[in-house]
Amino acid sequence: MTNKLKEKRKKIITKIIFIFLILFISIIYSQDVFSSNVNYYANLNITLFNDGSISIINPDTNDNEFKNIYHSQKFTSKNKQYWILNITSNKIFENFIFKLTLPKNIVINYIKTTPHLRFENQNSQLKLIGIGENKPIQIIIQYKIDSSEKVIQKIDNKFSFFTPINLIIFSSFMLFVLIIISFLIFIILKKKIKKRKDKSNGERDFNNKNSLSLYNETKIDTSKLPIRQQEIIKILKKKGKISQKELENLMEIPKSSISRNLRTLEIKGIIKKERLGITNYLYLK
Repeated sequence: MTNKLKEKRKKIITKIIFIFLILFISIIYSQDVFSSNVNYYANLNITLFNDGSISIINPDTNDNEFKNIYHSQKFTSKNKQYWILNITSNKIFENFIFKLTLPKNIVINYIKTTPHLRFENQNSQLKLIGIGENKPIQIIIQYKIDSSEKVIQKIDNKFSFFTPINLIIFSSFMLFVLIIISFLIFIILKKKIKKRKDKSNGERDFNNKNSLSLYNETKIDTSKLPIRQQEIIKILKKKGKISQKELENLMEIPKSSISRNLRTLEIKGIIKKERLGITNYLYLK
């Protein structure tokens, strides 16, 4: 009798464990299914500091992973002199935009990120701007920081070997180079001013005739854009030029969603935004 009771208990315990395993697996699966149905979006303004920390200022996203990030080293690691910034999410984002501001004295060794990437240089500070649709966010950068003290020391050591005669020769050479550079800058600016005048004349003709001749549909396949962005393009084709407020009233969707889609279309070079007073006007390029 004792052996039979032990066997029965073992069978009961085995059944209970099996039922708990089935319940646990079903809960995990249901959470995965639920999370996969979320339409994620993100508009991130990221700043990378010399100490390897990052801050994400006022993130516009429904992914909590990118919220409350202030001087955090959650996404960075260091191996000897090299830092690695790794901002990678396994979630699929319907659309995302990020602007990454890098330190002034950064030296980049490797970058892997979204294919739609462009660089900006403001006040000797490099900025990376990336966009993506129906993809996970991935920003991987290997870099190092040059010590400003070492740079200054190298410059001081270099100039300490200059004799007065060499300094005069060097100054004369630099003056000659500056004159050449100034002349080249003058020519480039003159050409840019002429292009701007031609462009402004073309835009004036575009507004007067209410045509879309300046928009070349063959450059970008609009059929691959999200549905809301296609609707915006259709409205601008029909209206020509429209205020952002009027566009919000026509589409009847949240203002934040309109702003995200307009920003994406503006970065892609499909639309242009013009501010008159407190009103934003939109039209196709």
